[in-house]
Amino acid sequence: MFSRIQKIGLGCFLLLSMITGVTANNFVADSIKEGKGIRPESLGYAFTAVAEAESAIFYNPAGIATPGSFYSYQLVDFKRLNTSHYHIHSFQAAPFAFANWSKVSPDGEEIHVNSLGYGKMTSVGLDWGISYKSIRTNQGADYNHGWSSDLGMLFRLYPNLVMGLTVQDFLSHNVKLPISMTSGIGLYSPQRTLGLSTDFVFNQQGHRRLFARTGLEINLLESFKVRAGLRPDYVSAGVSASLSFVDVDYSITQSQQNKDDVQYNLGFSVGGFGKGAEFKKRYSFFKPKSYAQFKIGRHITEGQSEVSLLGGMKVGSNDLLSLIRKANKDKSCKGYIITVGRLSGSLPSLSMIQEIRSELVKAKSKGKKIYVYIEGWATLPEYYLASIADKIYMPPLGTVSQLGIKLEVLKTSQFLEKFGLTSVTTASGVFKDALKPDSDLLNSQHEYYLNELMNEFYQKVIADIQLSRELDWTKVSDVFDGRLLSARSAKELGLIDDLCYVNDFDEKIIELIQKDTVGFTLTRLSDYQYTNPPTVFSMFNRIAVIEIDGSIVSGSHSSNFLFGGKSTGSNDIAKTVRQINQDPTIKGVILRVNSPGGSLMAADHMYEVIGTLKEHGKLVYTSMGNSAASGGYYVSMNSDKIYASPSTLTGSIGVISSYMNFYHLQEALGIKNHILKTGKYMDLYSPNKQITDDDKRVLQTYQDDFYQFFVSKLIENRDLTEDEAFDVAQGQVFSGMEAQKLKLVDDIGGFYKVVDDMQDALKLDESNLVFYRHSMPSKLPFLSGMGQVLKLRSMSSKWLGLLSNNWLNGQGDTLDLK
Repeated sequence: MFSRIQKIGLGCFLLLSMITGVTANNFVADSIKEGKGIRPESLGYAFTAVAEAESAIFYNPAGIATPGSFYSYQLVDFKRLNTSHYHIHSFQAAPFAFANWSKVSPDGEEIHVNSLGYGKMTSVGLDWGISYKSIRTNQGADYNHGWSSDLGMLFRLYPNLVMGLTVQDFLSHNVKLPISMTSGIGLYSPQRTLGLSTDFVFNQQGHRRLFARTGLEINLLESFKVRAGLRPDYVSAGVSASLSFVDVDYSITQSQQNKDDVQYNLGFSVGGFGKGAEFKKRYSFFKPKSYAQFKIGRHITEGQSEVSLLGGMKVGSNDLLSLIRKANKDKSCKGYIITVGRLSGSLPSLSMIQEIRSELVKAKSKGKKIYVYIEGWATLPEYYLASIADKIYMPPLGTVSQLGIKLEVLKTSQFLEKFGLTSVTTASGVFKDALKPDSDLLNSQHEYYLNELMNEFYQKVIADIQLSRELDWTKVSDVFDGRLLSARSAKELGLIDDLCYVNDFDEKIIELIQKDTVGFTLTRLSDYQYTNPPTVFSMFNRIAVIEIDGSIVSGSHSSNFLFGGKSTGSNDIAKTVRQINQDPTIKGVILRVNSPGGSLMAADHMYEVIGTLKEHGKLVYTSMGNSAASGGYYVSMNSDKIYASPSTLTGSIGVISSYMNFYHLQEALGIKNHILKTGKYMDLYSPNKQITDDDKRVLQTYQDDFYQFFVSKLIENRDLTEDEAFDVAQGQVFSGMEAQKLKLVDDIGGFYKVVDDMQDALKLDESNLVFYRHSMPSKLPFLSGMGQVLKLRSMSSKWLGLLSNNWLNGQGDTLDLK
């Protein structure tokens, strides 16, 4: 059950635990120094390295950082054999904790303590915490009020080996408390069904100042634990039971010298015992199998998670993929139950769905089952995701429709001209302005390349659906022309497996799972957020992830407070890169790009700072998400290797700029504009003058210089000839598969294929991914155009990470890579 190094450590700790000692008989000092809490009591007070929840504030305040919130009430010595009163109240809302306890001896001596603690969890396996204790005592006619403080640290050396250190009462005032130090070690079996903890205590009280205490905890069942402890002159035991609404702890302590010296303790706690508590509870010998549940719909967005006033909270695809990855690695997780709501039908969203689907394909390859319930309406995105399932269910009156791809390109140029408005667009690249609404109508060449792009996406999606559902294409091919199908017709054709409403679906799934899995639980996918915390030694296997989401802009990241949406600022990326360059523990960097482009200058700034990562010996890979086009592709070029999903939209290599001209509108309204200038082209960007062919030539010449610079970077980084480079740099948008053929990307695969390949290249057994995310200000869109920014701090949630989004109004004279 334990590794060899853990067995050696176990023997040493058991030997040292036989050391005994005696402390001085001082009511105040003994009451402060002695352990508190039902679980620690049953472990012989050996709690320094495993401190968490209600007792962390007493043993090691670093344990306060364990995510969660709860209230606990404990009755110590409730049979009143040693005290006449001993109650403990404690409350935790990580990273803070508060405790109040009072004790009265049979002789009437009293002590009342209020404790306030703070714990900090870091990303390198080292947590720390501090606590403050306000102490009031009453010993006969002697009243006293003072305070003291404790300092604690936790070192997660390995996932199954933790060390702790507490310096107790290192600061004090108006109370006589000697400084004491406790170091502890916690060992766990690989599945954490068995835990051993040992403390070594150095206490300045008494004639024996060094002693040890040891505890053993066994998780017999999902909600039932037993414990035993050994400390100087005392043995102890206890149990814990988790009921539906409350956890109950019971312990008993017996003196080895005096059989009448017995203490009985009882405790109750309610609330969230740490985030991911349901996952932790399944660390038991008879661990039940589980199915992870989650819903996917409009609340899913590409890249990072985000929150906005009107858009609400949206889970980022990066965070969702991370949770599925963790669940896939959990052998006790036997599958997924997924509810599919309405998804975005945009062309770029197919890549996000494809990447989520690919992680579910990995789950099936590990023998996990997948059951999907479609809430009511399934178009191609919903059905594409659902098709990976072993069984698909939907309501009897549901609809399957429009199983295809449609792209609408709205052109407004003729409409604007009716009002005297003209869009002055300068494009470097034949196809660069094809999708711009206010540009000229699509020509046959534009339509041909867009049709080719759509058909490539469509054929890939259809092939995946056919393979997953084993469909007879001769029977079902006609329904993929966009027609509407009732759920009953879809079932007859084999597109759907069964029809039911959601309450019946729950019953059907439980009945179906019970046939294959005896004794299982349902757990939330979000519970996997807090599994596998980083350890001290894992800091040497760190891979940094830099997310480039939304428009690329100069300055800082920011967000749209009202509607949601993100942009990435080059200055913040530069700050992140400087941090990474100064960190020798980071071996590689993954750029996660979900961006359609933005400012050329900002993209080049990012390109240059990314180059410094390689100069500092970091391996740099790019993982393209939904889109990495134009400026998004420009930023990606300076990495050692570029990956794209099959349906990633990339390319769009070129430069475009535009501004609105009001000359004809002003002429129709009788408005005359007089321009006085010192040079011929000083009014070049004026929206009030008629644009001339000479003006257009000057703008085009100026912009082509930047375009040539872009193409030179393409030639330099992708090993293309000049002809090859200009062939693919006409503003075309390519799928990931086509981009690989054209040597624009190196390999096809989702984010975690990039992670796995980087681990192999760096020769790491298991990496510790570190997502670098900034807390970003938000912009109100109707103010940003006037240059006024209302900075509203983004809401944050620990399971989502730092939430971030942004809105940007483009300026007329900027060069945009969109």
